[in-house]
Amino acid sequence: HQGCHKLTTGGPCEEHRRKERQRYDDSRGTSTERGYDAQWQKVRRVKLNSDPLCEVHAERGYVVAAVLVHHIKPVSEYPELRLVKSNLMSLCNECHEEIHGKDRFKRT
Repeated sequence: HQGCHKLTTGGPCEEHRRKERQRYDDSRGTSTERGYDAQWQKVRRVKLNSDPLCEVHAERGYVVAAVLVHHIKPVSEYPELRLVKSNLMSLCNECHEEIHGKDRFKRT
């Protein structure tokens, strides 16, 4: 971060990383505002019940429990597909982070 005198091995210091994360979170709005309401929670449960394994790992021949439901086409760009099952994937945390990138909060 410009003007910060803390040494790091790469990227911003912890304080500036935290501030950037907060700025990102503030700009996103609440989960409900982004389309993750009660209706979404119901669709999410149905998807995880019907496809309880991580679909990426399953393609590779591994059995890993899914804990998240991912929108293939993002809700921000395709809000009409937010509840469409063919636009959803059951994923583990690792695969979800791989798809989005660990530092996705920097994508503003």
